Amino acid sequence: MPADLRLHLLGGFRAEVAGRTVADHEWQRSGAIGLVKVLALHGPRLHRDQVTDLLWPEAETTLGTSRLNKALHFARRVLGSDRLLLRDDMISLDPAGLWIDVDAFEQAARDGDTAGALALYPGDLLPENRFDGWAESRRTQLRETVVPLLIERGGRADLERVVELDPLREDAYAGLMRLEAAQGHRHLAVRWYDRLAETLRSELGVEPHDDVKRLHASLTPPAAEPRVTEERKLVTVLDADLRGVRGQAADADPERARREIAGWTAQLTEIVTRWGGAAQPVIGGGVIGLFGYPDACEDHAARALWAGHEIHGRFPIPIRLGADTGEIIAPAAGEGALPQVCGAVLDAAARLRAVAAPGSLLATGRTCRAATPHGTFQFAAEPARLPGEAPASPVARTTDDGRRLVSASRAVAEDAAEPAMVGRDAELSAVLSLVDQAAAGGVPRLVTVTGPAGIGKSRMVREVIARRPGMRVLRGRCLAAGDGITYWALGEILREACGITLADSGEVAHRRLREALAPALPDRTIHALATTAGIRLPGNPLDDADPRDVDDELGRAWPRLATALAVREPLLLVVEDLHWAGAPLIAMLSRLVARAEGPVVVLTTARPEYEQPQPSDVVFLRALPDADCSALLEALPHRITPEDGKRILARADGNPYFLGQLAAHLAEGGRGALPDTVHSLLAARVDALPAAEKQVLRRAAVIGRVFWAAPLHAEPGRLEALESRGLIRARPASAVAGQDEYAFQHALLRDVAYAGLPRAQRAAGHAEAAAWLEEVARERVGEFIEVIAVHYAAAADGPDAGDWIRGKAFRSLIAAGVSARRRYAVRRALDLHRRAIPYASNRAERAEALEAIGDDHESAYAGDEAITAWREAITALPKDDRRARLCLKTAQMVIARWGGFRTPADPALGDRVVGEGLAAVTDPSTKAQLLALRALCGGRWAWTGHPDPVPVRERRRAATEASVLAGRLGSASLRGMAMLGVAAVHFQEERYEDAVEAVLQEVALVEQEGRDRDRALGHLIACLLVGGVRGEYEPALEHALRSYEWARALSPHDRLHGTAVVMICLEQLGRYDEVDPYLDEHLRVRQGPVAEMSCPYIRSGPLAGALALAHRGEPGRARSVAATVTPDLVHPGNAEVLRSRLALALGDVETARSLAERMVGMNRRPGPEEIPHEALALMQALEASGDRGALTAFLPRARATSRYLAVLKRECDRAEQR
Repeated sequence: MPADLRLHLLGGFRAEVAGRTVADHEWQRSGAIGLVKVLALHGPRLHRDQVTDLLWPEAETTLGTSRLNKALHFARRVLGSDRLLLRDDMISLDPAGLWIDVDAFEQAARDGDTAGALALYPGDLLPENRFDGWAESRRTQLRETVVPLLIERGGRADLERVVELDPLREDAYAGLMRLEAAQGHRHLAVRWYDRLAETLRSELGVEPHDDVKRLHASLTPPAAEPRVTEERKLVTVLDADLRGVRGQAADADPERARREIAGWTAQLTEIVTRWGGAAQPVIGGGVIGLFGYPDACEDHAARALWAGHEIHGRFPIPIRLGADTGEIIAPAAGEGALPQVCGAVLDAAARLRAVAAPGSLLATGRTCRAATPHGTFQFAAEPARLPGEAPASPVARTTDDGRRLVSASRAVAEDAAEPAMVGRDAELSAVLSLVDQAAAGGVPRLVTVTGPAGIGKSRMVREVIARRPGMRVLRGRCLAAGDGITYWALGEILREACGITLADSGEVAHRRLREALAPALPDRTIHALATTAGIRLPGNPLDDADPRDVDDELGRAWPRLATALAVREPLLLVVEDLHWAGAPLIAMLSRLVARAEGPVVVLTTARPEYEQPQPSDVVFLRALPDADCSALLEALPHRITPEDGKRILARADGNPYFLGQLAAHLAEGGRGALPDTVHSLLAARVDALPAAEKQVLRRAAVIGRVFWAAPLHAEPGRLEALESRGLIRARPASAVAGQDEYAFQHALLRDVAYAGLPRAQRAAGHAEAAAWLEEVARERVGEFIEVIAVHYAAAADGPDAGDWIRGKAFRSLIAAGVSARRRYAVRRALDLHRRAIPYASNRAERAEALEAIGDDHESAYAGDEAITAWREAITALPKDDRRARLCLKTAQMVIARWGGFRTPADPALGDRVVGEGLAAVTDPSTKAQLLALRALCGGRWAWTGHPDPVPVRERRRAATEASVLAGRLGSASLRGMAMLGVAAVHFQEERYEDAVEAVLQEVALVEQEGRDRDRALGHLIACLLVGGVRGEYEPALEHALRSYEWARALSPHDRLHGTAVVMICLEQLGRYDEVDPYLDEHLRVRQGPVAEMSCPYIRSGPLAGALALAHRGEPGRARSVAATVTPDLVHPGNAEVLRSRLALALGDVETARSLAERMVGMNRRPGPEEIPHEALALMQALEASGDRGALTAFLPRARATSRYLAVLKRECDRAEQR
């Protein structure tokens, strides 16, 4: 009887013969393995024709028979002819001693042995054959058997396997949610719900079942407590300590001492309270005075100094005083006592008091600066000391050098105000003139109104709109969350143009977008516009496109939209608060103006700190003159006394917003001096509100400058009251249908209101705002993911944030970063993904964030940074397919995209990460790519000139395995990648023509299935090989032009590839006059970080162009163009070869020869991505120098080189004939 044969099909194929596992290489043919698999799954006996039909359904009869015979031969060699039988055209496995895991699993399931059955099911049936029809039906059947068993057992790992096998199984998700919630991992439970909801929506277009929704609702955190019980305040602390002031000769009786100290403490308290401070007695005698609490006041620092000055004037004893200004956390007014006040400012004031000389007051520089506008104060730089006393301790200088108060007197207060349209005739005329010129001339224009916060920019925009009613106006704003939401302003403009609100469903948004735009714009443009606003359109090709493709498409779509909208009437696009915008939006506006046609005006507002990246017409709003401020004050509806009016004008400093706010505060009874800074001024305005209104205002501040009424849970009339006070305004339109939308009158008011909230309450408010946005956005959540992410991140930064909130912050930041990357907003993507790292709950999540950071860098061709991030992520992962995929990304960057590094990457790193990946991989697609890269890495060693440490036979084996596996998977793109590996091996084996043929096959494969970048690179490599190896530069130029065309819509790096190879071909063909447009484009695009890359094509472009210029008699221009490329003699490539040839063309034979000899001495070898040309340069230099001896000595090596460099053959022939 033959020895036992055990066949494992679940989780991947494995055969054991007589207890020994058969190694993969023993089968020699994939058909042999396939034959055994088919017999094990569909046998035990099958007719020859059945086997052929299953394994090779498209093969002709003769071919199928031949393949089956080979498969049978090699399979019987492995298993033995007595185990694999052939009788009367019937093929079978001998059942004696045969064990198949699928049969054993099904039997255990039928017998009710759940544990035994699950132990036999390590994974899906034959995952390596996932695309083969003969395995699919049985795979589905087995899944249907195992899923109920896993749910029955119900462990976490079991349910996770169910989700992997059946991503739509809601009861499995519900089980996982309950398990995580029971262990206190609410954030993980919610993640399972989010994953289910996303899968159901994308696959079936439905929501989770009501039972699952209820379970989810029970997991979400409760709404933030609306009542503010604590608040943050900006105050000045005056610390007065009576301990030790009575001296050593004082009466020691404690009762008399108590009466004396109590009397002095009472006097201190009276002085502090009379100056408007809150006094807290201290043990042993003394007072801590808080100025600016419980109600904020403008001159809190001055009041503290006035009180201190009076203390020294009235007390007969030398009391030490310290004063500092800073933030405290304290009970809201009327809700607590002074002992609960806390803040570092209390410690700082105490330290200054401790080191002050007796009878002096030391104040920090911050306090002195805050007090000076409100009175006349004199300070000494050093503390005073009593005669004979040692210098004060240097401890005081640890926070702020104390300044000793010498004298103090009261001064008239100043003030600031809210803007109104007074005194702006000249600026208004300037803006209107620019708008009218653009409208009349039909030439797009960018106009920026800039000025300090509160100076009246928004008011100017409103006036312009009112003065030009014949224009179509669309508005957008940049949000103050982080650096701003990438294209939020343009999204608002698009939604307003199409009548879309946030509350609209995805279907309604889709319909309205089509109705508004389809008559005038093609689908391609509509898809790009939808992508800008995050509106999901079915079948949008940009959803999965390369971020660079998306960025380029957006840059064409918005000018088209503006042009279309301006056909009937002049168009005014308003973008406010541009100082919060990120670089992508700013660049998009510049492109819009440059590319649009017709009467289009882009009117923006920005603060002075905003740096104009592109030229625009700028109108700067400066402070109003006194006369205009007086006129404005008189025009306001508030009743102001003449004395108050003078004080307001003095403090306003020409800022209309501050003027209006101060007037409103005084008119509403906010008596007393106000803070001398914007924060203090507006804090006083907020503090003057009734408690309920103040709470609503602060909750609104958490949402942002623009907010909605619904998440505030405000009592009726509260928002209307705030609007009547001039603090907020109702917006005429709302992004949420049926919801009232409001905005703070100014961003600074929102900032001050927000600053008054304790961190814990801010965090709770951010969490509620994020949850509300998720709820109302539903399937359109992608439009607002960056806003949601910023809110969750702010919530996670709170002091009491739990795992649930941190999990939401992490997941939303990752999603927001991916969304930004798709729009080619790489910097924003990096910022979001870096912010996600602190919220990672485990090593796997940290690795996910690091991988995303690497992906961001890779999308910008920043290889050094991408590799650093990916390598760190790899170290955090176990040996599984995820780790293998990261190794693949790293290897692709090092081996196939090596031009994206500032200095060429070490090929040893490429071999190392490929090895790591192969040790971890089970996924066949990933494995095929890793094997192809292992073969291709030989080309990188050839480029360096160093010997390849990996034997050629191993490179060949990797290339062969990659090709076989790619063919089995039926993927043209994988086969194309494998052919590049084959080409690299052909070069190592000196089969140069075979290498060219392999590359041409690769091009054909990526043309039928590949990304635009793959096609561009494929034609680039084909160009280099057809021209270099064959010497056929006409067809090479055709490939170069194809590469150029494919790259035009890609990144700057890709575009430079195209221009470079076109110029290289034109130079070789002697068509020097055709170089100029490609050279101009290359020089224009080769700017910024891309110019620092080591890519030989990017570096070769200017030198190829310069060589053509030299040939046509323009040596001066040739030298200036060549000077744009810094020589690299450490890692030289064909760029330095071109530099040598250029030197020769310019008559510098010595330099040409020296450089060429240096290059030849490096012993570089050819590979698919570069054919070394240094032998050509040296031959030409030696001939020009007249050194016949050196030329003759070099000729044999040149002849050998001409086997892969065809153009060198002519040079060799010419040299031999002389």
